[in-house]
Amino acid sequence: MPPVSAAEMERTMKKIRWNKGLSLLLALAMIGMLGGCAAPGNVAETTSAPAVTEAPADAPTKAPEETEAPTEAPTEAPTEAPTEPEVNENGLVFTQKENNGVCTHADSSGYRNFKAYMKVAEAYILTPGLSEHLVPQGMDQHDATGNIYMSGYIKKGEFNVFDDSNPSAVVMMDAAGELKAEYVMYYADGTGFDSHMGGVAVSDDTLYVSASKGKDAAGNVTYWIAAVPLADLVTEGHQDVYLETFYQVPVQPSWLNYSNGILWVGNFYLAGNESYVAPVTIGTTKAAKDNETMGSYILGYDLTEKGAARMESAEGEPAMPDADKVYCTTDRIQGMTQLRDGRIVLSQSYGRGNNSQLMVYDPSLAETQTISIAGNEYTCIMLEKKVCRDELYVNMPMSEGIAMKDDGNGLEVLVLYESGAILYSGDGTYDRNAGKFRTDYIWKVAIPEK
Repeated sequence: MPPVSAAEMERTMKKIRWNKGLSLLLALAMIGMLGGCAAPGNVAETTSAPAVTEAPADAPTKAPEETEAPTEAPTEAPTEAPTEPEVNENGLVFTQKENNGVCTHADSSGYRNFKAYMKVAEAYILTPGLSEHLVPQGMDQHDATGNIYMSGYIKKGEFNVFDDSNPSAVVMMDAAGELKAEYVMYYADGTGFDSHMGGVAVSDDTLYVSASKGKDAAGNVTYWIAAVPLADLVTEGHQDVYLETFYQVPVQPSWLNYSNGILWVGNFYLAGNESYVAPVTIGTTKAAKDNETMGSYILGYDLTEKGAARMESAEGEPAMPDADKVYCTTDRIQGMTQLRDGRIVLSQSYGRGNNSQLMVYDPSLAETQTISIAGNEYTCIMLEKKVCRDELYVNMPMSEGIAMKDDGNGLEVLVLYESGAILYSGDGTYDRNAGKFRTDYIWKVAIPEK
């Protein structure tokens, strides 16, 4: 039989090292065997790449710093076996360990700023992966099962937890908050998906994650989200996932959420910072009442009828699905969800020493403007604090993704923090100062009724 490609061999080696039944010696032997054998059929079922549809031609297919699709696979095989990460008794690399506790510096005067928050919030679930260099980013909860999905990245070039391509990961906890599964993300060509993966959303049948930037034929930046059918993901253990299905969106998907049947996509905007500008397809919008130039947009795609197929419909140029809902709001937004009563909750933060804010808006009170997105006109609902902000809770620094917890009335929100990551420990592991009011927990917040 003809030799398999080096890319296929690389995938095989990734799978082999997670097959508990194979030893490192067998893995070394496989390197010599692959030159004259077909694709393996005896690897562990939990490491199979999901069967998904082919991505569009200009979707990202490899590491984000590259802008063109690969023309050919590498021609040289690895010369030595990959280093295996330490695996625990559950077959997982990630753990749930407390390093900082509920909140550091709780005896300081600054902790009093969180008094209102502490009346409605409680430390709820121990955040996975903090001891293994994972930096939490996005979070969502599956409505039917209650399973919680959290995305995160590992700082590039510092600690390669899985392999030298340093892939990002998603972890899954059950409804009780116990870590059950981990999904390590790769591009279709086997390159590590090392995006920060700031957003994760889980619909009835699909997991969506923020993807990297791409470029169209004219060299313009394009933005993408990736999708994986939930049926292709294990519910326990480790799995390498190869991303092949991508959908283009008009804003950089800094965060994602699925609530009330709608897939929400939003960008992070910071006025005056060239790294976090308003989307080139929209620009900024002037808020009439707040007198603020806004560049944060929230796009909603209703999946209730077609599911993931809704994202495949595209009209006009550039080819991307039209949004069903559009909101515009203030800057530094890290996450969003919609309560069952229709109110919008936003997570706002920036910087390890700056307090976060959990903000609740009532869109039924908001004013609207007409804006253009990629050449199409939309009615944009303006989330302004002077018009429709309902609640404000100052909380600990570095809040990230949030998710509605469906407790029956849909008024509870889960809040994720990245502050507990080793990256912000200040202990010399990384060349960074320590964060302030660090927490190892996902918090649960009960939003008062209208």
